[in-house]
Amino acid sequence: MWTPRNLKLLTRSTAVPLMWMGGCGSAFLLHTEERLYSCDQCEKTYKTVRTLNVHKKTHSGEKPHMCQECGSEFISLRNLSTHIQRYHTGERPHHCQQCDKGFVTQGELKNHQRVHTGEKPYSCSECGKSFSWLSSLVYHQRIHTGVKPFSCEECGKSFTRLYYLKRHKNIHTKEMIFSCEQCGKDLSSSSNLRRHVVMHTGEKSHRCDQCGRRFTLRQDLRHHTRIHTGEKPYKCRHCDKTFSSQTQRTVHERIHTGTRPYSCEECGKSFTQIGTLKVHRNRHTKDMLFSCEQCGKVFTSRGAFNYHKTIHRKKQQ
Repeated sequence: MWTPRNLKLLTRSTAVPLMWMGGCGSAFLLHTEERLYSCDQCEKTYKTVRTLNVHKKTHSGEKPHMCQECGSEFISLRNLSTHIQRYHTGERPHHCQQCDKGFVTQGELKNHQRVHTGEKPYSCSECGKSFSWLSSLVYHQRIHTGVKPFSCEECGKSFTRLYYLKRHKNIHTKEMIFSCEQCGKDLSSSSNLRRHVVMHTGEKSHRCDQCGRRFTLRQDLRHHTRIHTGEKPYKCRHCDKTFSSQTQRTVHERIHTGTRPYSCEECGKSFTQIGTLKVHRNRHTKDMLFSCEQCGKVFTSRGAFNYHKTIHRKKQQ
């Protein structure tokens, strides 16, 4: 875990134009020193301690932010918010003028447009090879530098990418693990991997016959269809209340059993839902979270939260 003692601080000289408002109006260069914080594992540098700390989680494997919809975990709230908007709300407000493909963020659209323009703005200083994406350049540069930041705890062998390390670990565990090359997530079967990869491509091949909405996974379509049919196949084992999903039933049954599996590390208070715990943590961390009063689900963006509320309104109609 990062501590101030192992923080490596670098500086880089920069020249900034300074315009004099009086006299002859000549421009001069003001030399400053830009503070850079370097990762002690891979030498990558950042301008702030906060962004360095987020980066360090890629080495430690820590992913404290979990999606309530699918269980995927992320190293930062920003990544979680982007994930929710990309895969669960269906909102893609930024559209490519060339092919009309939609994207969650302006940055993703800008990266995509390079497919059409052929632009490769990131060049390797060692060999001159150019790349469309910064991440591709970073991976490539490790060929020259020999940096292999991902090490196997069993044998000490190092790798340039997390995906290669996870694939290597199969040798020691004798377990067949299927890792996603895009995000490094481990899946238990090739079929699960195929379903997961579709989430990255954005393909939504499962269409609702009632309203035309499309979904990435068949199970998401099945759950959505129950909004139209009103089907609630999961009955509480303690009372007569029924639910449209098994997860909703599990959360409800904790009212009867008194089970509170989610505890706050700060004050020890326990909760029946992880979403309620995250809202409670807001008092300690001051992070902005939006909680649904009807089911307890928590969202990091107001857009995703507002869309979720429409689902409840449709059920009540």
